[in-house]
Parts: sequence; C-alpha cells; structure tokens
Amino acid sequence: MYLYVFLNVIIALIGIFAVMYLLFRIFSWKQGDARFIIEARRREPFRLKSLTDATAVFETEVPFHNGGRQLGTIMDFYPRTLLPREQYDSSR
Repeated sequence: MYLYVFLNVIIALIGIFAVMYLLFRIFSWKQGDARFIIEARRREPFRLKSLTDATAVFETEVPFHNGGRQLGTIMDFYPRTLLPREQYDSSR
C-alpha cells in the first residue's frame, strides 16, 4: 500500500516539475532577448586621435541599436571588421 502512495507522490512530483519546466520555457520564449544590430556600413570615417613614434591611435563611431525585447549591456565592444591585426598582418 505504501509503495503505491510513494509511487504516486514521485509521479506527481515529476509531473509538477515537467509543467513548471514547460511554463519556464514558454515564459523565456515570450520574454525574448537583447539582439544588437551593428550598422557597420553607416560608421563614420576613421580619425587620427594621437600619433607617436611607436603608435597611431584612430577612432570612429559605429551606430548600433537593440532590436530585441530586453535591455542589453555592451562591454568591451570591438567590431571584428575593425580590428587592424586581422587585416594587416605586420601591425603590432
């Protein structure tokens, strides 16, 4: 008798966890995520910021916007297309 009660409790717990998981997945799907759209074609031209014997520092502005549903944070943002070491092998 106790075995059937124990099995019913276990099955009920598994069912509750399955329903909670499905509700969580539906909530996450509905909530969305941050999706940044980088508009590299609309960037400003490079400007020389500083020049020394060993370094040349350029700067530019690349517009972007969040096309997703949530807020997002960008930290240490470097567009891959603007990294000079990948375009010029001899730069250091």
